[in-house]
Amino acid sequence: LNANEIATVAEFVALAGHRGKVSVATNMAGRGTDIKLESGVAELGGLQVIGTEMHDEARIDRQLYGRCGRQGDPGTYRQYLALDDDFVAREFRKIYRTRVVRVPTNRPIKRQRLPTLVFGTSEQKWLAIVEEVKRLHAAGRPILIGTRSIDKSQLLSKLLDLAGIAHSV
Repeated sequence: LNANEIATVAEFVALAGHRGKVSVATNMAGRGTDIKLESGVAELGGLQVIGTEMHDEARIDRQLYGRCGRQGDPGTYRQYLALDDDFVAREFRKIYRTRVVRVPTNRPIKRQRLPTLVFGTSEQKWLAIVEEVKRLHAAGRPILIGTRSIDKSQLLSKLLDLAGIAHSV
């Protein structure tokens, strides 16, 4: 899916909090759509968000991560990177700094940031993502995977098909 099909995408993204659901979409898909956790999902740890590549605009990555742990719900996110990713190669050549702004909430944030994993090649990164999805899916956790492009969503979909993991793209 992509951000051009707004109503369909919003419905698709809204279902990402259902038990055992694996959703693959571009980082921009369904912006502004609230993902509510299905009953019992919070006890499993909430929504897991997986970032497959970093965006040129850090706010887009933060918006993707912000989809887990919303409204006081638990959730985790992890970024997967490869040294041969275009963005990583560019950023390693210059100093990267961002300004942090605290946003007060009416409930404590339960979102947990997991360590970023860096791989030598994109192939290694994609295979590690599939393994993580297998593990989380077996536990019944819903998973939202943000990709940078439709092509990357389709690549990941093929890998998940090969692994026998039911998912929606």
